[in-house]
Amino acid sequence: MPNGEIRLSWGDGEHTFNIAKIGQVLELEEKVALPGGVFELFEKVRLGRARMSELREVMRLGLIGGGMGAEPALRLVDRYLQEWPWAVTRLAAQSVLAASLVGVPGDPVGKEPAERATTEAPSASSAPPSTAPEPPSSSLPDKSTT
Repeated sequence: MPNGEIRLSWGDGEHTFNIAKIGQVLELEEKVALPGGVFELFEKVRLGRARMSELREVMRLGLIGGGMGAEPALRLVDRYLQEWPWAVTRLAAQSVLAASLVGVPGDPVGKEPAERATTEAPSASSAPPSTAPEPPSSSLPDKSTT
């Protein structure tokens, strides 16, 4: 899965979103015109302070970055912004932005999986053993029978 790509159940089914592509990021920053760019937008969305036009652009550009055509993406977003509670779209937009900013679990960042496997060090630690005492057991001691 490419960096920042996320699949969400939104609208009429499950869709792929990716706003991490530079074209989508630049267009989004141009549309929302916030001094802090996508980072400021993420905070606005997270705090529930984003405008509907900002949520609309996140979802529209995320669908386009995920592989949907521009016209179908616009129709889908406009339709479901009308039909669904806005909070649903806010949470979806937050997920799309978060995936672009920090990635998603399993996202290969930098190296291909086969390359990573051959260049990673073995899991055995070369650090000396710890001299710290073991933490106390969380189980209760046996009761004495005397």
